[in-house]
Amino acid sequence: MRLRLVHASAANRFMRDILEGIAHEALALGVDAAVVDDTFDPAADVVHVVVPHEYFAVTDPRHWPHERSLGRTIALTVEHPGTPWFEISTTQAARCGAVVDINRDARAELRRRGMDAEPFQIGYTEAWDHWRGEDTDRDIDIAYLASTDDRRDAMLAEAGRWWADVRAHLMVPTVEPKPDDVADSVTSVAKFSLLARSSVLVNAHRLDSRCLEWVRVVEAISNGAVVVSEHSSDAAPLHAGEHYVSGRLEALGLLARGLLDHPDDLARLRRDGYHFLRDELPMRPSVERLLGLAEKLARSPRTVPAHRDVPDPPRPGVMPPGWPQEVSQIDVLGGSIRRIEQRLRALDATLQRLAGGSTGEDRELVRTPAYDIATPRVSVITASYNHRGEVLDALSSLAVCHGPSFELLVQDDASTDGSPAAIAAFLDERPWLPALLHVAGANSGPSVTRNRLLARARGEFVFVLDADNGVYPAILERLVAALDDDPVAAFAYAPIAAIRGTEFTRLVSARPWMPQQFRHGNYIDAMAMVRTAVLREFGGWNAQMDGWEDFHLWVRLAEAGHHAAFVPQVLSWYRTSAHSLSVQVATDHAGMWSRIRAAAPKLMSE
Repeated sequence: MRLRLVHASAANRFMRDILEGIAHEALALGVDAAVVDDTFDPAADVVHVVVPHEYFAVTDPRHWPHERSLGRTIALTVEHPGTPWFEISTTQAARCGAVVDINRDARAELRRRGMDAEPFQIGYTEAWDHWRGEDTDRDIDIAYLASTDDRRDAMLAEAGRWWADVRAHLMVPTVEPKPDDVADSVTSVAKFSLLARSSVLVNAHRLDSRCLEWVRVVEAISNGAVVVSEHSSDAAPLHAGEHYVSGRLEALGLLARGLLDHPDDLARLRRDGYHFLRDELPMRPSVERLLGLAEKLARSPRTVPAHRDVPDPPRPGVMPPGWPQEVSQIDVLGGSIRRIEQRLRALDATLQRLAGGSTGEDRELVRTPAYDIATPRVSVITASYNHRGEVLDALSSLAVCHGPSFELLVQDDASTDGSPAAIAAFLDERPWLPALLHVAGANSGPSVTRNRLLARARGEFVFVLDADNGVYPAILERLVAALDDDPVAAFAYAPIAAIRGTEFTRLVSARPWMPQQFRHGNYIDAMAMVRTAVLREFGGWNAQMDGWEDFHLWVRLAEAGHHAAFVPQVLSWYRTSAHSLSVQVATDHAGMWSRIRAAAPKLMSE
């Protein structure tokens, strides 16, 4: 009997890691086993193993194996009930000769539906162990490697405040299939090496599941990363407190951070978890049972339903581009509204100048004593308009930043809420902070305001701190280090925690530099650090793109062949409210997309 573990080349690459672990153990037991892509061998002595929801959902039915091959195929099911993936898996597993499942809740649900599924315990295999139990330096304090969903992302946003002073590494990919490694999703050697560099791995359940993510947890413990996981209903034979740490979702960030302050406990959990897996929970017994099942199928294949009797699973589609495919009457109206807004702003500025006898020029309101003697490496620019209730929080968070020398350049865009006086008082109380405050004679909008600040910047880098945002103390140091490590990167950025009121809600700027993602919309916030020379070369921010000026800048840089450095750690926060530009409706969606596409015709081509 030969065992062939079939991986769909168009499916998620991390599923191949599971199959390769099984193949490794089967080979150690003396069986001819190999992982193959896409192909089912029709030979009578070959038994196949396949992850059904992955293979059948991405493979054209015309290329599905014949019923004779499926009668000698074992479905390895890995999904939890209550998800669409479980339903696809169950439907397609019924077409196979036998079923093994890694989850207790799934096996119970399959039995309820009249399907037998043998247990397969995910456990230790040397194929996943790139650590080997040796004492090694771990340069990542806290790692997180799991797909995005709302509850997970909110947890990470809140945890960012606890992790800001350590080295975190977040990879939060979207859920569509990834047949190859991409910037935010790695597999095989790259994943195991990352885990072997990590002190702690944080694990949170997907959607409404309460079951342990066994593959992720075993891979982490096998590489010496201590797991801090959300409470799970099926963690046995692992014991919380002995082999890993368990807690409520909202406590995971603080638990992970606390572990780092207790190195003896961390070392004990690492050692005990690893030895328990290796000695008491190896994968080999499950592989032996699977091979016994394969031998039976080789001798007596099962008669399985014909393809015509099984509904085709839904196919993962290609995400369409973000620009509208046709212009509606609403789009035309939106363009007209934006043009009226721009004319009203210009008229209002003229009226303000006439009423106040102003020339419309900026005037310097504050220059701190430290400003003239400073030699800043970073120029932090803050444009503020009627943000008196938020801007002092932003400036206070910046004032405690450490690392590179920096200056603070603030431009008030003719606020009417007393913001200039409040900012001036803040700076007067901090004469040691190199800072300038200018006040505009008339409101000009965020792009013009930022460009005026850019003209005054003396630093090698410009960091944009909008008036309703805030930063954690390490942000300037980490972003400068990223640009120093990658001297050809045009800018650097990091994930941002979004806050509504007092509640952490989601992540912003959470994906690494992947310029093709711009085809679906902007995914990088303005709060980034850009090389000053690059900004000036590209003319700063386009005043005609207010609300879209950051998107416009990023796509121009991408079109010109520039790239960004990504620091995979939450280092700032972002306030969302009705007052925030980020939640104001873009009234000219079609027109603004047209300008974006014109700025990057190669990137945005049809």
